[in-house]
Amino acid sequence: MMIWNILNEYNWDDGFAYLDGFAGKTELEEWKQFMDSLYTDILNSEYRKSRRPYEVPLTKVQKYKLRKKQTPEIF
Repeated sequence: MMIWNILNEYNWDDGFAYLDGFAGKTELEEWKQFMDSLYTDILNSEYRKSRRPYEVPLTKVQKYKLRKKQTPEIF
């Protein structure tokens, strides 16, 4: 399966839920560990940049919530 297909099939709401604080309210330990690891790796620039970045569009409300929580701009 091509990476673009995988990216398109991923439930991107999971990432926003993590950034919005859902991780502290759930008992999904495997999900929390994965998201913690992914979050840390992104902040530490563990992924190389591509000429074809994949950007997930956020609504104005989602962007506002993230800015209000002082979420790093990379997200």
